[in-house]
Amino acid sequence: MTYGASNTLTIELGGLAPGDDNRLDPGRMGAFVRYTMDPKTPGSLLDNHVWALFEDSRGVLWVGTYEGGIAAVDEEGVHVYGTEAGLEATIVNGIAQDADGVLRVATDTGLFVMRDGRFVRSDNPLLSSAFIAEIYRQADGTMWYTTRDGLIIYRESGREHVYNKDGSRGAGTVISILEDRERTIWLGMSSGG
Repeated sequence: MTYGASNTLTIELGGLAPGDDNRLDPGRMGAFVRYTMDPKTPGSLLDNHVWALFEDSRGVLWVGTYEGGIAAVDEEGVHVYGTEAGLEATIVNGIAQDADGVLRVATDTGLFVMRDGRFVRSDNPLLSSAFIAEIYRQADGTMWYTTRDGLIIYRESGREHVYNKDGSRGAGTVISILEDRERTIWLGMSSGG
């Protein structure tokens, strides 16, 4: 993914070693250019603290920041979404796209979804006002949401599973999710595992 402008973001995924998606091969890498916030440049990021990156099904790179909302980077430049676009929270912790292609944004004040180019707060009572640390979608469409209070899992069938930290299924805040090659889901906890 390469986009040109005075502030340029270049991501070369070709630097990965063949057959090993966990190791960069410097001999295969292209250029990396730093993209920063510049108040004098329209279309630049609104914050230099990037918390989340996600490439959607159309190839748009979504950049979630600590205090600058979210930006979409495509061939035409950077498009910033903040409170004027309905995103009430400026701290973006995670970004994912569900099986229907709807963009979902995890924030410190709840889940937002993109509808008709604007963000709206989720109508799900478990996610609408929860601190959401991360979102992850498995290949089968299952959506994982990590919160301060535990883990919320939604299956394509509409079935929902909630694992609370005050129950017997874990301790601490779930802060990260990783799926390995065998499709095992690993959870990173703030304490207890």
